[in-house]
This record gives sequence, structure tokens and C-alpha cells, in this order.
Amino acid sequence: MAVGTAFGATFPMPPESQPIQTVSEMPEIAPVSPPVNEIVEKRELSIPEQITDIGQLWGEELTELALAIHQAENPDNEECNLNGCKFGIGAMQIVQSTFDEQCEGDVYNNKDNILCAFKMLENGEYWRWLPSYEKWYPKLSLAWQKKIGNLPLRCSCVLYAHSQGVDVPLINADDIQPNSSPAILSGILFGYGHVGVIYAFSEEGFYIKEANFKKCEITRRLVEFNDPHIIGFYR
Repeated sequence: MAVGTAFGATFPMPPESQPIQTVSEMPEIAPVSPPVNEIVEKRELSIPEQITDIGQLWGEELTELALAIHQAENPDNEECNLNGCKFGIGAMQIVQSTFDEQCEGDVYNNKDNILCAFKMLENGEYWRWLPSYEKWYPKLSLAWQKKIGNLPLRCSCVLYAHSQGVDVPLINADDIQPNSSPAILSGILFGYGHVGVIYAFSEEGFYIKEANFKKCEITRRLVEFNDPHIIGFYR
């Protein structure tokens, strides 16, 4: 308690006479905004960015292929192929029936569409984008070009037979009519719309090489003389 003095004596000061202590108010603190260069604007990733992002699961090489196919098939990011959705849908222009057969999700969803494409590319199913091959193949690295090679040739039994010296007309194999007897490097025609090339004989039959007997592969096999599917030969 404060005290007062009078004529040398001291006595307590009354409460109302004591000095009032005040507490100063804390100043208001304005919110601090982050520097302009630290403000990150959220935006939707472009299709190439989504392909690159998803492609991290498969690696740079397969991502390179996926990007090249996207740029060839759908550079303007249209929902459907210019000829209609039945010819291709979404970022990677996948046909609905193919998506339903090979993948899960929604073919119209960019993520599902891109994931589906990576799955098929990982399995070596490059032929699914054969119609745009001439556009995406030249954009690939030499390593990819060597690996994929001449895809149209591998995907056509007629083109392959022609490349092996058989003078078959460049029409559907169904429409080629037999014109010779069997011989080395003659074509062998099958009733299921296919042509191979005879390269050797054996006691059991013909050794042939062919393209697209297995989807877009060049293979060899022995065809027995009495194979019921043989309809003739072409030279």
C-alpha cells in the first residue's frame, strides 16, 4: 500500500488516492501473405503431363512411346475420333470394345484411358495404334524404332509374302486366287484368308514363314500336306 507523509509522520494513502496502473493494449497483427513467387496456382494437368505423371509407373521408355502415340492420335485432345466414337475414345483413342476387354474403369476418364494404354503397350500391343503408325513411328528414338520395326509388314500376311518375293497382288488374302503348284518361295493360300511363304519341304509337309498368323508377328511353322485349310498356291 502507498503511504503519505505529514509533518514527518507517515500514514497510508486512501485507495482512491493511489496512482492507477494501466495495461497497454497489444497492437493488432496483420496477416502475413506469402510472397507472390511462392503462390502456386492449382490447375488441371494437360494430357501430355498426365501421361508423363502416370508413366512414372512404367519408366521413361514406355512413356516416350505413349506420348508419341497420343500426339499422333489425338493432338487436340478430342473426346472422340473425328470419324466417331466407335473408332476411338479419349486421350489415347481406345475403342470401347477393346477397353472393356482389356481394362477397367471408364474409357472416357483420362486416367483410366491412359492406364489402359500403358497396359497394352507394356504387352507389346503396338498394333492397336497401327492406323497412325506413319505419324508416331518417326518420332520415336532409334532404340524404339529398332524394337518395333516395320509394323505394317508384320501385321499383313500379303505385304509380308510380297516382300519375300511372292508376286501376290496387294489385295485381301481372301481374294487371291491360286495359280500354281507348290514350290520353294511360292505362296500357300488358306481358306481362312491367309497367305504364307513356302521355304522348305519335309516328309510331313511344307515349312512356311508368314506374318500375322499370330497377331502382327512373323512366325514359322510346319503345315502338313493334308491340311484341310490349304486352298492352293501362288507364284
